[in-house]
Amino acid sequence: MSDKLREVLVEPAVPGEHKLLLAISKESRYTRDFSHIMFSGPAAYEKEWVLVARRWRGVPLGFCCLRHCKNKPHTSLYYVAVREGFRGQGVGEKLLAEALRRSPHGRLNLRCHKENAAALAFYRRLRFTFIREDGDYHILEKEVSRHDHKHSGDERQR
Repeated sequence: MSDKLREVLVEPAVPGEHKLLLAISKESRYTRDFSHIMFSGPAAYEKEWVLVARRWRGVPLGFCCLRHCKNKPHTSLYYVAVREGFRGQGVGEKLLAEALRRSPHGRLNLRCHKENAAALAFYRRLRFTFIREDGDYHILEKEVSRHDHKHSGDERQR
């Protein structure tokens, strides 16, 4: 892990950061819909559904949005967005590692547009498994090993 990446923290976002996160999401045609009502209100931030990656108390480098499903045994990952100047530096990987760590199910499920080749390669590299097609999307999933999930406990990044 590079020294720069060690400096990156992943923690719950706060409502006051929403406009910054919205600006990051607009950098990609695949995450432009971040203004979705589910993640725009204070409840999403109170429930810690929005995680942000940053250097110590700095400006967000990227974020992800997730939701722990009650009726399905997985956590749905809705968005992963990283600022253009920080892509390919491990920020997205740190976001997903924290999302997996926080999943009470130990499983992330996501939809990725079939044409988003960079994201599909990213998820493949992180060992997400193709589940099925759904229209213009691929449904992908990743499970945490029992050992990883068991030992992630309260070792939150600070």
